[in-house]
Amino acid sequence: MNLKTLPFMTTIVLFILSINLSFAQKPIVLENSVPEVVLKQSDFTLMEWDKPIFKLLFTPNAKQIVTISEYQLPPEPTVFGVWDIQKQKLLYEQGVVLPQLLEYSGEPATSFTKEDTQLITEWVDDGQTLLLAMTGKQNRAEAIRLRQSKLQVVHLPSGKSWEVQTKDGNEIVVSQFSFHLKSKKLIDIKGQILEFDADFIQANVLKSELVEIRPPVNKVKISPDGEKLFLFHFDQYTEDRVEEKIEFKHRGRRSEILVSVYQFPEMILLRDLNLRRFYLSNAFDKESEQSLSVNFQLLASKILNVTLSHSFHVYWDFEEDRLLSRYTTSTTSPRSYYDLTKSFYLPNSQLYVLNYGVLNISNSQLISIHSIKYMKIQREISIRDWELIDIALSKKASLIAGNFKRIPTTQERSDQQLSKIKEKFAHLEQIRLEMMAKMQNKFPLPKSPEPQKKEVIQEPTTIKFGVLDLKKYLQ
Repeated sequence: MNLKTLPFMTTIVLFILSINLSFAQKPIVLENSVPEVVLKQSDFTLMEWDKPIFKLLFTPNAKQIVTISEYQLPPEPTVFGVWDIQKQKLLYEQGVVLPQLLEYSGEPATSFTKEDTQLITEWVDDGQTLLLAMTGKQNRAEAIRLRQSKLQVVHLPSGKSWEVQTKDGNEIVVSQFSFHLKSKKLIDIKGQILEFDADFIQANVLKSELVEIRPPVNKVKISPDGEKLFLFHFDQYTEDRVEEKIEFKHRGRRSEILVSVYQFPEMILLRDLNLRRFYLSNAFDKESEQSLSVNFQLLASKILNVTLSHSFHVYWDFEEDRLLSRYTTSTTSPRSYYDLTKSFYLPNSQLYVLNYGVLNISNSQLISIHSIKYMKIQREISIRDWELIDIALSKKASLIAGNFKRIPTTQERSDQQLSKIKEKFAHLEQIRLEMMAKMQNKFPLPKSPEPQKKEVIQEPTTIKFGVLDLKKYLQ
């Protein structure tokens, strides 16, 4: 290197370092040695139901748990079961016709899978009445084209249900939404803000859409005090503010990944956090065409935890706009992922619990326990042997609940794979014989080999689900 250029190069290096330090960011820590607790089905307080379970949820007092059977298109009813946790007893069942799942275009959905379908529920009282809607991805390659449904209220003890309407008598269609009980306000990712009457029969539309929010919004969440709104979205547009008007111009494939904080319901922008400043990964560009999993958890009054793609964690003081901590974990991407919003914060112990889903490699459900004091994962809980299809979390009593489904043994999986290989070879042999018969045109077509009888693995006639108190694992 020329000695004359050395001072110039030194200046450039110091300038780059000053920019990096200005972000006041901590280095990424790989959490590869987190203590792990392995649980089995026998560790849970078990109950059985004679129906496949689509969703589990605790009542607000954590004394009862509600099991919801697989979603049925109208007019078929979906069954709700209400259970006493302490007595391990089914109290009653109600068949409820849930709202029609609609495509993004508004047309009724004719097909769906559990992986792409979610039932969003919010309690509007002490555990008897639910506000709910159906949503889900219309196409796995299109993140923002979420299916939607009419907004519905269900009173479980009576089994009565009704669709919420505006004061003008118009129907209300929503997608993914967040609801605040005390203020009786709701906002969905399309930007409409609703305020309900005392009986949740009608709603006043405060805003039909929010043009000032940069599209597309992937997730919304109202803070517990109802004064702030958190949004997660891919900002694929630039802003040009001309005479206080906002115009959007497409910027191209590389998207900005933003978490925004708004004053609610006035919708005044308070803060933006651009995650690309801290995690420069091409994976975000690839996932921008799909639904990037995200979870918000408000810790204390001004600290927000954001979890992306099951492994990237950020602690952000949004009032001071200061990044407190960030790290990645070695968690692999879940094989079946339904709802990463299942997390709860325990103020007394300064911990919060987050459900990751079912992991690819170990066939186990992973739950992480995060320490707010040290801003890192403190412990991971794996539930093996039986697959947790769905999980409910309760703040009231530090409870978790899971729906267990039998996982085939290694021998059963090997037998199934061998059977598929034999079927494929038999099919290829039949094609070969047909071609020989056509070429020779002399011999009759040989008889097809008789298909082998497939060994059917009998599924249990009842579905087991269980409840577990996390108290002893939170120490």
